[in-house]
Amino acid sequence: MTRIQGFGTIGNHQFLMIPVSGKSVSAAGDTFSSKLSNLIKKLKQQARKSYDNEELIQVSNYLEKLLQECDFTLKKMFKDPQKSGISPLDLRTELFNQFLKLIDNSFEELLNYYPIEKCHINGSLLVVPIKGKKIEERYKIKTDKGSETLNYEEIISNLEYLKKHPKLPETIKRTIADVIKFVNTMFEKNNSVQNYEQNSQYDDQYYAIPLYAFIIPELLEEYFQCDDDQTEKYSFKDILTLYLRSLYPVSNLLPIGCQYEQFPFMIFRSYSLNELRSKLFTDKYLLNSNEINVLSLILAKK
Repeated sequence: MTRIQGFGTIGNHQFLMIPVSGKSVSAAGDTFSSKLSNLIKKLKQQARKSYDNEELIQVSNYLEKLLQECDFTLKKMFKDPQKSGISPLDLRTELFNQFLKLIDNSFEELLNYYPIEKCHINGSLLVVPIKGKKIEERYKIKTDKGSETLNYEEIISNLEYLKKHPKLPETIKRTIADVIKFVNTMFEKNNSVQNYEQNSQYDDQYYAIPLYAFIIPELLEEYFQCDDDQTEKYSFKDILTLYLRSLYPVSNLLPIGCQYEQFPFMIFRSYSLNELRSKLFTDKYLLNSNEINVLSLILAKK
């Protein structure tokens, strides 16, 4: 149990409410985009175990396409890079070349460079905490009720059907009701571009970037500029999501869409990431970890 508790009167009775685990606490402050992301995930899960999954798949695909055009901006709390450290995002395209220049004469030159802000390397991912920063999301939604890919009448009909579906959990139905209001609001003006913005700041929020984005940035940009990623069965985002879930318990994954412009990334929340990382250096984990198992196999082969 946690130290957070609530107390109040409901009817003629006094109730004490104690949330269990951090997930229950953090879920109370979810942003609308996070709710949509979680809804898409749950709809896909329901589609895999439901015989009438056509509407579930159509709605999840529609929401991904509706909110696929988005810009994310991180605002630092400290303007002086010497205090907060340089963001890896600022070094993405130049880190490799700058590193070679600095070590050209001596490794001591690295001491004269600005420190990089706190981040973790796990496997092939660079994981950076967003603690102390504010993240801005800006969505551009093109409203065209006659569009074949984003047909307004069809999606509203499917949403209303799922809202009354007897087998769907009530949590999904409540979120679907909010989505219906959102879609109707966005499509009040047909054939226009609607903007939706929101800000968020969480201590348990992170972003992850593959290390290849720092080594071969030009190659990744060239890949995402073509449409090859969209013709594959699994997009780059799907693969990155599966990899991230294999490392940490994560939730509220962003972006919602699957198309990247320059480099792949994932924004997520993980209540227990710091705790899991602290266990990496304990003797109990070392003797039961995947790393020691791989090392044992290598030594046994020799």
